[in-house]
Amino acid sequence: MLLRQSSGSWEVVYEDEQHLFTPRQDSLSGTLHSVWTDAPHRLYVLTRHNLYLCPPETRGEGIAQWEGENWASRWIRGTAANNLFVVGFQGRIWHFNGQSWYLYPQLINVRDDLFGIAVREDHVVAVGWRVYNGIEIFGIIYHGRKL
Repeated sequence: MLLRQSSGSWEVVYEDEQHLFTPRQDSLSGTLHSVWTDAPHRLYVLTRHNLYLCPPETRGEGIAQWEGENWASRWIRGTAANNLFVVGFQGRIWHFNGQSWYLYPQLINVRDDLFGIAVREDHVVAVGWRVYNGIEIFGIIYHGRKL
């Protein structure tokens, strides 16, 4: 469900249980995981299937931005349309530079799940957990800095 605040109240602008398991390229599909915007005319909606670039007044319209594997993503944040980060399962962190996506393979760890990320100027901080022996779970923090 996607909500928009208008004049102090919340309005449901998108809710579609018919396309939870069917990926679409021209409109939202899958469970919604995260939303991020950097400008009044751009809205990024991250779902189970894809990252969509949507108009701010969307009722489900959006253009799929990700072409590739099912990326098991959880959260999106950035500073601009050419500096987006997405985190997900197995410690996966992707970066979009405005032209292409890059997955940081050196960070992949099958025991890690990342659930949140914050991006500020030259710093990126991702948080999640690491599972040991199937029982013990510890919080983890990844901190990256642009040199």
